[in-house]
Amino acid sequence: MANFNQAINWLRNNKKVRRPSWEEDSYWTLGKDETICWKIGINAHVHLNQVKAKDWEIYEEEQLKKINEDRRIKCIYCKQPIHIDNFAGVNKKGMFCGKTECLIKLAKELEIKK
Repeated sequence: MANFNQAINWLRNNKKVRRPSWEEDSYWTLGKDETICWKIGINAHVHLNQVKAKDWEIYEEEQLKKINEDRRIKCIYCKQPIHIDNFAGVNKKGMFCGKTECLIKLAKELEIKK
């Protein structure tokens, strides 16, 4: 954790900065003419509470990678993340992938209900 001056130094060294209270995938970068920008390139408005804050940190791409992994939808049968190319469908229990073993489990469930 660091103060705003350190956050500015990090920005000048091409680092991305954020505060822990922000949404997990939000950060600032340094734009043209040392303009502070949100990750999407929109100029940020720096408020006095941000200048006084002592909880600045470097935003790590690994944080975003972990967030995305945690949010992946998993197959109800094999519990593996479902890639869009392997998505097979949805039933009342959740989503399932197109792996053979998962489709066999689905078919067995449907037979039992008949």
